[in-house]
Amino acid sequence: MNMTRTPLRAYWWQNPGFLNIGDAINGNVLEYISGRKVERAGPWGAEIIAIGSVLDNPMIGEAFANGRGKRLWVWGSGAMDSVPPHWLKKMNVAAVRGALTASMLDAATATGVLGDPGLLAPRIWQTDNTKTHKIGLIPHHSQLKADWVARFLAQVPSAVLIDVTNPDFAAVFNQIAGSEMIFSSSLHGLIFADAWHVPNFRINAGRLHRGGDIKFRDYYSGVLRPEDIPFDTESFDGVADFEFEADYFNYFKALDLVADRLERAFPEELKEVQTA
Repeated sequence: MNMTRTPLRAYWWQNPGFLNIGDAINGNVLEYISGRKVERAGPWGAEIIAIGSVLDNPMIGEAFANGRGKRLWVWGSGAMDSVPPHWLKKMNVAAVRGALTASMLDAATATGVLGDPGLLAPRIWQTDNTKTHKIGLIPHHSQLKADWVARFLAQVPSAVLIDVTNPDFAAVFNQIAGSEMIFSSSLHGLIFADAWHVPNFRINAGRLHRGGDIKFRDYYSGVLRPEDIPFDTESFDGVADFEFEADYFNYFKALDLVADRLERAFPEELKEVQTA
């Protein structure tokens, strides 16, 4: 007989004004891996944090400082700044996003499992991988109406805009899978393109986060992706006919292994329980 547990409570970043797929799929990914329904909770009530740069979120420190007693599981999260040691004493770290985040941990909480759980998306959403357009453009959620986005689309007629605030996740992933190349100022635009093995290139559209490039470099280190030189937003001449070095994407070959390791690292105690 199946014993249905209460929903898994997880914390992830959420803007009250709009959805951002890179954060919002936490619920889907955690439901897939745990076998449980998932509810978003604040840092005071959450059992786990996963996708996103939330490991150093001040709200988590506030929860610990105000009497949160239960330990918090960490599975694939990243940080953009140092994580206070007294927070780590109240965390169980199963995996983190990359080597830069791992370097912020102490010996007691260190983990060798690296990677962003967004890489599991193709195991949840089945896509039609037929290439329907040459270039997909994925701006950061804060830049959908930026001038450079309009210029990109004007200068690159073969490009399709992919909106990370679209609540139809399947449609977003079909657009990514249907692209021959992805250009993105969003980290999760790059991660999802990696997940579907679509060659992808970063656009540096200015300082979007308090950590600057850290979260990009952190993710790259977790999948052994070589450092790159991002495109700037001054001009997109040549993008329509851009040719890339295929060898750069040799790291694609190991991404399924990264995803497998993340699956194995998920804490057993948080999974649905099956009893006879």
